[in-house]
This record gives sequence, C-alpha cells and structure tokens, in this order.
Amino acid sequence: MRAETLKRWSSRGEACPVTAPRRARSLAHHRNAAACCWLAKPWPTRVCAHCGGRGQPVVGQDPRQGLAGDRLDGLSDGCTVEDAIVALACAHNNPYYTVLAKSAVGRLSEDTERAPYTNLFNSGTSAHRVWRCVQVMRAVEADLTDRRRNLVDREFAVAAHGNRLVLQLVFNQIRLDKVDDANYDWDKETKRVHKVTGIALEHLTEAIESTCSNNYLAPLFKNTTKCRDLVTQVEAKFGSG
Repeated sequence: MRAETLKRWSSRGEACPVTAPRRARSLAHHRNAAACCWLAKPWPTRVCAHCGGRGQPVVGQDPRQGLAGDRLDGLSDGCTVEDAIVALACAHNNPYYTVLAKSAVGRLSEDTERAPYTNLFNSGTSAHRVWRCVQVMRAVEADLTDRRRNLVDREFAVAAHGNRLVLQLVFNQIRLDKVDDANYDWDKETKRVHKVTGIALEHLTEAIESTCSNNYLAPLFKNTTKCRDLVTQVEAKFGSG
C-alpha cells in the first residue's frame, strides 16, 4: 500500500492499516521497517516514517510510555525503535534484559501489555531517559568498535560479543539517576564513556578468564546465569577500585 493512501487513513482519523493490527503491537512490524524511527525528524511530530500517518502503535504514542507530551529541543538526530528498546533494556540493570537485548531483542516487545516491555516503557519513561540512554549506547558501541582495532583473539571476542553486557556495566557507573533531569549536564556523563568502557571491558575480560575460560564467548553472553555472575564480579572490581 502506498504512503499516500495510508496518509488518507490518518487524515480521516482512522487507524493506519499497516500499524494498527494486533501483530504490530509487538513493534515487530516497525522494527522490520528500517525507515521507521521513534525519535523522528522533525521532532516532536512522531509521524510514522514507514506509513506517513499516525497509526498505532508508534513508540511515543503509547499511553503507557508517558512520552507523548515530551520535547527535546534542539534534537537533530533520531533513533529507531530497536535502538530505544536495547538502550533501555541495558540501562535496566537486569542481566536477563541485557541478554535478551543481545540474543532475542524481539522478546522485549512481543507483548506490550506486560513485562519486560512495560518495565521499559511506562508512565515514568521520559523522552530524556530514552534519548540519553541511546546516546550512551552509541558512544559505548563506537568506543568498542575503535578498541577492537587493537585487540586480537579472545579480547577481541569479548569486545564484540559482550558489547551489551559492557553497556550495562557502563550504565551502572554513570549518573543514571540524573537521566530524567532536563537541567542536568548530560554531556558530563557521555564524556566519561570512553574511560568507563575501557575499565568495564578490562574487568569483564579478567572475570571471564577467571571463571569462564573454557566457555565459547558467543553463547556465554546469551546465558543469563553466567552473565549475572560476571556482572557481580565486575561490580565488585569497580567497588574495590
């Protein structure tokens, strides 16, 4: 169906036939459409970039998300729905969510009526939280990409396969309690990402060599029990440092 046709559905106040079906409530439809952004340009219209209309559900219009009235003045970038879900999941400080963000991100949003989705998007989820978490995620990923150029073998694999767990560890070390404060200078936190990522990666690699040296790394970071244990070990190292 062409975008012009879908726009007419929106202009009549009817649900977008692309985004309205129950199956789309999991966001799978939007996630598979590369053009569909939640934090879309121009802000804060949140017009579905996939269909051109305002059909449901689009992240930011779901009443549970508490985002509809938020504005981020000066925002010049955007993020996909999957960006937002992954960033919030890793910021939740729950290794189970982090493992899902790495291995089965669709499960985080397959049921919008219950957890884990409702723990990520609810009335307390502000646009500042989402966007700032995405900023940190992108900064960590960029830093890990740069570091991998100088890593080999197992160290390289930890930086590659363990990127989401490293992200959770970084979130645990920054002022996430200030993420909703519009007056807080969040640049101070993003500037810390390089240093904290390096320390987190070093501690994580040490913990893996200490307790999981015989494990293949790709499946290791999809194992919630082992990831929870690794987080505990790394957090202890941060605490003692």
